[in-house]
Amino acid sequence: MKSITNIFKNKIVVAVICFVIAMIIAFIIVPSKNHDGERVNVIKVTKTISANTKITDDMLKEVNVEYDSVPSEAIRSKSDIVDKYAKSTIYPSDFITQEKLSVIDTSSNLYSLKDGETAVSVTMKTLSKSVSGKILIGDAVQLYGYDTQEKEINPDSGQWYFEVLAIDNAKSENVSGANLNELSDIVPASITVKATSEEQVKSIVNMENNNDVQVVFAGRGEEAKKLLNR
Repeated sequence: MKSITNIFKNKIVVAVICFVIAMIIAFIIVPSKNHDGERVNVIKVTKTISANTKITDDMLKEVNVEYDSVPSEAIRSKSDIVDKYAKSTIYPSDFITQEKLSVIDTSSNLYSLKDGETAVSVTMKTLSKSVSGKILIGDAVQLYGYDTQEKEINPDSGQWYFEVLAIDNAKSENVSGANLNELSDIVPASITVKATSEEQVKSIVNMENNNDVQVVFAGRGEEAKKLLNR
């Protein structure tokens, strides 16, 4: 009889413990995870930003919204967005996430080289050899190599049109379309072009290592597209 009473008492104790635990879950733990009515600040754009646009501080604003409407990956700090590029169009209603941003200009063809395409750089030894720094990304150019010892032009000179992918100064800063207020040095030190065959790559490497390379401007915009067969 005594053992039955003990069992009965133990069951009551267990039930009480379970009830207490249930109350803790219902009134403490669950409410702590429930953000009904809570609001948080997130970062959104002040106006529609098109793809490949570099985002600046004045394009952003802090918005107070309901917690439950915010995706977990939404960015809440301007510093995580400023100076990055939009991978696609971002609208004022959008939450900004890292997936929508790129640290480099996604319009650059360096970013989207296709199979069989290669980026190759050539060194500019003087300003004149880069058409006085007037070349822009996307331009069509030709490369001429001059052998200073043999005093003759490399036979591959002018054989192909190349698309300009990047233009950098001696500090590896992109100088295409830059101005003196943005950079301390806007003189091109190297130009990167797109090669579409192994023959082109070998020719460029040969010129780079054995010749003075001269860049010759061929076309821009629609004219460049025609020359590059795009």
